[in-house]
Amino acid sequence: MKYVLLYAALAAAGLLCLLQMGRVAELEDKNNRLSVELAHAQIPMQRDTIRDTVEVVTQTVVEVVPKKMKEALAADQQLIKDLQLKVKQLEAVQTTVLQVGDTIMTSGPTSRCS
Repeated sequence: MKYVLLYAALAAAGLLCLLQMGRVAELEDKNNRLSVELAHAQIPMQRDTIRDTVEVVTQTVVEVVPKKMKEALAADQQLIKDLQLKVKQLEAVQTTVLQVGDTIMTSGPTSRCS
């Protein structure tokens, strides 16, 4: 009887630990999502006026596709492996991205946007 209670207590403790681990993972995901939202909120906005009456605000947004991010990290890992470096030898890993963008301003009474 003594061991049955002990095993039941251990099983209950294990179940509680698993539930708490799931909750911690949820909170970490929420924290990461809020960090990204905060970073986007800190990107400066630019005001402009279309047709001398319509005021608009534009903000630069960078969308990262998870597959592309994994490919970039894999390339960095391969480079570290090729250079035969150890993790403790690294000071920083920096990824540089080149992006080209364009903005088309419409003006005049005959221009239409759809």
